[in-house]
Amino acid sequence: MPITFPDFKNPHYSWIRVCGEALKAAPDIARLAKGGKRKTAILATERGNAQVVLILGGTSENHVHFDIYSPELVSKRLNDSPKSKPDHLSELSEIDDIIGQLYGREIVLDMGAVYHAKITELPETGIIRSLFFDTKMGSVAVKLEGAMFSIQGAPIQKIQWSVRSGGDIAVTLGAQSVKTLISEDYLINAYHLAEQAFYIFVLGKVPNEPK
Repeated sequence: MPITFPDFKNPHYSWIRVCGEALKAAPDIARLAKGGKRKTAILATERGNAQVVLILGGTSENHVHFDIYSPELVSKRLNDSPKSKPDHLSELSEIDDIIGQLYGREIVLDMGAVYHAKITELPETGIIRSLFFDTKMGSVAVKLEGAMFSIQGAPIQKIQWSVRSGGDIAVTLGAQSVKTLISEDYLINAYHLAEQAFYIFVLGKVPNEPK
């Protein structure tokens, strides 16, 4: 079955990195990487053309690395640095065929996902907004514009947030050393893990819960 990619229907979602060590898969990864260690393809979504990047090998001979960028982030990266445009685009089916040959392999993955939200969307008693403060000591002003939390007992182990120049909040959620299998649900499971944590820890509600 073809691998399932995130669809970017969640307007908060910006980018996800899913990478890890596919245990005992070095011979297969080396064979698949002969056609090029890096593959970049366009993923059509309701928000526009997102981008999927697959990198085989690199940091180790067992390494399998995915980056999936939102249409808005793809556009910004191209505007900021035209050199970031790949020389050659692969078909999405080519990436699907490559990763399909690794189905069933156990992998220990690290995952990071970035979401954006407006300050007004955050619950006032939530872990982020409750930390907002702006104080003055004479002529000196102190304002907290970011922090990082460590979490124990949950699949997501780290939440980092910062205030962006426009006043919105950028939130990065991370998980490390997660054992799973490469399958058609490999990427979408990682995405759902991050999305659930974003809604619960950042927005203070379960996914799809009405405002």
